[in-house]
Amino acid sequence: VLEQLAQKYETSKTALAVAWLVRVPAMVQVICGTTSAKRLEEIARGADLALERDDWYAVYRAAGNQLP
Repeated sequence: VLEQLAQKYETSKTALAVAWLVRVPAMVQVICGTTSAKRLEEIARGADLALERDDWYAVYRAAGNQLP
């Protein structure tokens, strides 16, 4: 699912995962560590990426979660 959505949004799977995390209703904080400038740029891109609601739920369901 991340691969498909990364292609749709023309970004990396890393940025997409960060975009998903920062929009979790429980106000999850992303804590990351890297020594790669490229990876840090991908992580930062995720903060500005707005996912469509259906796409957010597609990642949620792909993680094995069920909707009520």
